[in-house]
Amino acid sequence: MEYLSAVPYKQEIVVFVSVFIFLQILQPLCGKKNWIHDSFYFRQMVILVLSVYFTGVAHYTLLHRDVSAGMKYELSLFWSYRYVMENSSIEFFKEVLYNVLLLLPMGLLIPLYMKPFQKLRFTFLAGLLISCFIEVSQLIFYLGLFEFDDIFNNTLGAYLGYSIYYCAACTRNKNRKKCWYLKLGGLLLIDACVIGYFYGLWKAIV
Repeated sequence: MEYLSAVPYKQEIVVFVSVFIFLQILQPLCGKKNWIHDSFYFRQMVILVLSVYFTGVAHYTLLHRDVSAGMKYELSLFWSYRYVMENSSIEFFKEVLYNVLLLLPMGLLIPLYMKPFQKLRFTFLAGLLISCFIEVSQLIFYLGLFEFDDIFNNTLGAYLGYSIYYCAACTRNKNRKKCWYLKLGGLLLIDACVIGYFYGLWKAIV
């Protein structure tokens, strides 16, 4: 088995294969009625892209972190935002922004995987659960700082990704549901507030 130790990115390969198999099994278990598209190739492409993406997330958040001497956690909500404003820290601002962007692709892609995720609440819940899994794993394996801010930022990113998906879907779908424009308007309003806040925060510290 010594040859396995020489395989580059073997942890990433294990994660990719595991996620790919999980997504392959989950889709038929949920029934054909929940499929987005009847095309086999379309479904496989979405699963492949999601598998590569989640492997990248695992690589960035878990697989190549330095192990600390013990558990580290920060349970004060929005402490990182206060730190950015009080210390004009560009590095901390970038870290907050990176955490928001981390799950944005998931919010954009997962509605293409199965129909339930075309509803905001399911995509929001998926983002929340994935973020909690990452943070709890970092805590129990001593791989980083557990913080509620990261969970908030990751879930916010998943929401922003979903809003991009929904905007694109509304422009293409001719059979829109009644009052679709109210949901779209609400999503865009929240997006504008989030973008405006981060822009204002950036201007305040530079």
